[in-house]
Amino acid sequence: MTNDNNDRLDGIQDTDQWLECLMMDYGEKLIRIAYLYLKDWKLAEDVVQETFIKCFLKKKDFRGDSSVKTWIYSILTNACRDILRSSSYKKTIIVNKLYPHQHTFTESPEDAVIQNEDEYYLSECVLSLPIKYREVIILFYYESLTINEICDLLKTKNSTIKVRLKRGREKLRKLVDKGVEFYAK
Repeated sequence: MTNDNNDRLDGIQDTDQWLECLMMDYGEKLIRIAYLYLKDWKLAEDVVQETFIKCFLKKKDFRGDSSVKTWIYSILTNACRDILRSSSYKKTIIVNKLYPHQHTFTESPEDAVIQNEDEYYLSECVLSLPIKYREVIILFYYESLTINEICDLLKTKNSTIKVRLKRGREKLRKLVDKGVEFYAK
């Protein structure tokens, strides 16, 4: 979100209207991020709903030290981490792709299938990364957060985020290359 959206949210006094605007602006992105952490769509939807409830209840506590985007992402990622740490959480098998491929009318069916498989494979590789690399890759590349925003969100040093991005890219490259070699045989 841009600062324009922060200004727009700041101008809304009615809490119900503010929450509705927040849900419209961030709902889909939060579900995607939660899914990338939890690998379960229903659980992701539940944690996003809890995130919006926390935002609603804590609106008065928001000091504005960071952007609304960073604040809400922080609430979400903390909730996801709590679930991942909980003893009741069980890892699930990924049956859906992260981002359904949007077909265009100009590509051939063969190109669409190849693109779809490539996206699925890359998503699987990202999801197989250790969480500390996966989260920075997702936030940086999929959600277009800046390194400083990721630092605020994860409460980590700038240099740590840069190292995790570098190592995450290296691990991702190895995973992708390994898969390409496998399919080439």
